[in-house]
Amino acid sequence: METMQREAVIIWFLLKHPQAPWYTRGIAGCVLIYVLSPVQLIPSFIPLIGLADDLLVLSAGAWLIRILTPARIIQDARARAQASMKQGENIHPQAARTATFAAVIIIWLFVTAWVSVSMLRKIV
Repeated sequence: METMQREAVIIWFLLKHPQAPWYTRGIAGCVLIYVLSPVQLIPSFIPLIGLADDLLVLSAGAWLIRILTPARIIQDARARAQASMKQGENIHPQAARTATFAAVIIIWLFVTAWVSVSMLRKIV
């Protein structure tokens, strides 16, 4: 569990890194939104399976980020994450708020698009 938390913190700092490529930030954002969002395909409160999907998404995202991101940026994010965890800084509340906000916006966009398409079909 500690490794999972450390990887999430590293990904968080990669998301905020000013020199990280746009695709790294995109992958990091998607991973964090899924892991921290209350809206998930398999809810985290389901024993074993709920955390397994989070672990799978986090592992796949971290692997992809390590392949695509320059090593110096990853090392910088890792050092910042290590210092942050050593100080006991908790990024979860801020990250969870951001992920929840993003998930709600995405859901509302899908609902709005669905309602719009449904209304257009009835009109035409």
